[in-house]
Amino acid sequence: MYDGDAGQLYTFLACSALTVSSLYNGGASLLRAANGLLNLFESDWGVSTEQCINVLVDMPSRLDGKDALQYATYTINQGQYQGQTILAFMGTVFSNIEQVVADIWSTPMSTDLMKNMANEAKDVAERLNPDFITGHSLGGIIAEMVCSMTGIKGASFGAIGAFDPFTKLDEVLVDAAGLAIGMTGYATSLSVMGYDEDDIEEHISNLNVGEFLIRTRYNGLILDTQHDDVEFEVVMNVHDIPARTIASIDGSACSHIASSCDLRWIWFGGGNVGTEKKLGHSSTHYVLNTNSKWTRGYEEKSQATIDYTKIFLPGVTKNTICDFCDRNEYCESGSCDLDKEKCLASNGKFPTKCPDDSATPGERSPCDGGSECSSGRCEIHPSGWAVLGYGLCYDGNENSDWCNEDTDCASGYCTLTFGCARKKNIGESCVEHDDCNSNNCNWWFQCS
Repeated sequence: MYDGDAGQLYTFLACSALTVSSLYNGGASLLRAANGLLNLFESDWGVSTEQCINVLVDMPSRLDGKDALQYATYTINQGQYQGQTILAFMGTVFSNIEQVVADIWSTPMSTDLMKNMANEAKDVAERLNPDFITGHSLGGIIAEMVCSMTGIKGASFGAIGAFDPFTKLDEVLVDAAGLAIGMTGYATSLSVMGYDEDDIEEHISNLNVGEFLIRTRYNGLILDTQHDDVEFEVVMNVHDIPARTIASIDGSACSHIASSCDLRWIWFGGGNVGTEKKLGHSSTHYVLNTNSKWTRGYEEKSQATIDYTKIFLPGVTKNTICDFCDRNEYCESGSCDLDKEKCLASNGKFPTKCPDDSATPGERSPCDGGSECSSGRCEIHPSGWAVLGYGLCYDGNENSDWCNEDTDCASGYCTLTFGCARKKNIGESCVEHDDCNSNNCNWWFQCS
């Protein structure tokens, strides 16, 4: 199990940059500048040239994939699969150097780092003997590789490398007509390379086309086919930028492990794929969308299977106030602010602060106006005015507290001397209608 930290990743990247920049006689200066910048932020990640020598000498042996695996097991406690176990492999933690290298280099280039991770994961699976195997992102391709080697059923979510080598073109190749054309071309290539015609004929007659495609189309990363005829679901978000970028050089929409193009596609993100949805790669949103809205294969979004009662697993509480939503069904209160994609309270408003059981406990609720806050007070002054902040709910100030407008006060009344006060009763002096409980200030400046 990996026990590294973000400082190790900085050390590795800084020393790698030093090595490259030293070719231009600027390495030491670059390192000093980086360390000086870190000191401004009181960081303890500074790196010396002596450390770099040790790191760069030692790093090749550390990038072998043998300390990069992270996993957990779960037991299903209800329903038809009660008592069965799931082995889940974790996706990339960006402080884990080996996992980052596995993402951007080892998976697409099929190097030993990724194969070592898969072999260790296979040993884990054989020792724990789970009923299902799964994973997200880097964990997803590990799950696919382990299931390929063991035949255990499972699923991958947003897996990098999930698509190749089985493309739509491959589906044509393995039908009768396409296969004949493809094998003729393959035989010609072998003949040009000098192989004997009889040997070529025997080789092709014994060739497993599916395995042939796997071996030749994915640089040998996936070599086993134990998953044949075993249940495996490949789930991919249409708008998943990281996974779909790394997944396939030829941009295919198919999977070796499903041996088809009938993947389960989900559709979260689209025009909004920022930090909340992590460029369409958020594991949380994969969970929320996999069963509630999905298509199969090349179906259009309009053909999606939709059942919003399946956003959450049975027994799982819906999202609380301030937590994510993009429709009312996500929220325990049944009310969602679609613009902010956050659950509201049962009164259709935000509390001043998010509750302790929310994803952001104690933080102020966002707002665009007082009508969105249960307190009626939203600080949205132009820059330079409000000290309290902008676009956040606040409790109204008590009487005699400072104010600069009526909405600052719990009473709804801010006096001309900038203090909160109770509103005036009938017969008391006033300046404007808002001064009065009756909301009526007559022409002789009395509430009536």
